[in-house]
Amino acid sequence: MFGIDTQTGKIVWSFFDENLSSSLRLYPMKKMQIFVQRTTAHFPHSPRCTVVTKDGIIISFNPITGNIEDKRKLNEIVKQTMLLYHVDDTYLKGVLILDNSNTAHLYPSSTKQPFIKQKDNYFMVVGYENIGLLEGYAFSSYDESNKKAHRVWSLTLPVTSTDPSFTTNKIEIIFKKHGEHVHSQGRVLGDRSVLYKYLNPNLMVVTIEGTDSTISEFGKKSSFITIHLIDAVNGNVIYSAVHKRSRGPVFVVHSENSVVYSYYNEKSRRTEISSLELYEGKTQANATSFSSIYREITKPEIIEHQNFIFPTGVLAMVDTLTEKGITNKHLLIALPSGGILELPKAFVDPRRPIHPTPEHREEGLIPYVPELPIPSEGIINYNKSLVNVRDIVTAPSSLESTCLVFAYGLDIFYTRVTPSKTFDILKDDFDHWLIAGVLLILVGLSYFSKWLAAKKSLNNAWK
Repeated sequence: MFGIDTQTGKIVWSFFDENLSSSLRLYPMKKMQIFVQRTTAHFPHSPRCTVVTKDGIIISFNPITGNIEDKRKLNEIVKQTMLLYHVDDTYLKGVLILDNSNTAHLYPSSTKQPFIKQKDNYFMVVGYENIGLLEGYAFSSYDESNKKAHRVWSLTLPVTSTDPSFTTNKIEIIFKKHGEHVHSQGRVLGDRSVLYKYLNPNLMVVTIEGTDSTISEFGKKSSFITIHLIDAVNGNVIYSAVHKRSRGPVFVVHSENSVVYSYYNEKSRRTEISSLELYEGKTQANATSFSSIYREITKPEIIEHQNFIFPTGVLAMVDTLTEKGITNKHLLIALPSGGILELPKAFVDPRRPIHPTPEHREEGLIPYVPELPIPSEGIINYNKSLVNVRDIVTAPSSLESTCLVFAYGLDIFYTRVTPSKTFDILKDDFDHWLIAGVLLILVGLSYFSKWLAAKKSLNNAWK
């Protein structure tokens, strides 16, 4: 592991752990997740990050200095991990670890009491990729004597066996980003009514890639892609869509009430981007909170779904992220040509009309065109080509207008993007000297006016 200075690109610190390396060789992971338990906003407490492997190795380190603060090993195989929302007295978020015996472990132990107070609000989903089984666990019975998690629902998805040449993943689960802020609960329409968003914080996207019994013209089994939107608390299937004669890799962007995903259409031999948005309708069930316990309010009334043609392939796809969620959303797409495209999310709006009306124009909807553009000014890395991008990571900055972007693969690239321009930053050509001179003149005129007023009142007193 190593840390990079984002301003210069130099490696500030690095360390190698032999046990961690052996664990990753024994249990390969698609992507090792780093849990940010505490940021730099809680001085004098140092920031802290933690990684957890499949065989129970836990390493905590300071992301600024690279110093290892704690290292331990559980004697159990880890089934699932999750970062808690509540903090302890030192503003540290705990990591909830579920082992193969369904026993819950909390790291560090200081986060146990906050977890016990909020245990009814925590649920966990475990997916078994080979058999397509999803299980939901709750921790309402957790205490010092009983640390077992109990299963509340299970769902078996239709996953078929694949050919040896079909090497893509069978099942993948995508949740929303941890702690994402939603600025607006609704969308103002052209007739001044409000279309309320379906903001389910427990919604997860499950993608399945498999093959069916249909034989294609080339003598191979036809592949398909299935998308399921499932409530992680009660296991209800909110929405499903099947794309026949399509294959992966599937890249999913799950944010607020929308899901955008890309796949390759084998029938048309092109890459397509599919977009869907979920709405509660013109009336909102509950403006203050959302509950997945009551089944009558868990499904949206309106689901908009639309497909678009993307003129090239996709290596990775994410969306921009800001501190308060006020700034417009843009999609960041890694292209095989080496560029990273910043595409406004308005282009993949499923509500784009074929024949726009005055209400649509008032709302600002773009007329529907199947082909998505790749404008040259939307390439954020300019002439610096990035080869074989594995993933793109976005993070908010202290400025609402700015989103931090980090792409890695064979190359490493870091930059900042401003989806809604720099509305909270002064421009580079801002004339500071002119403003300072005007302020000094105004201050001088105010004192001169004060002296004239005092002199006038004195003369009036003598008359």
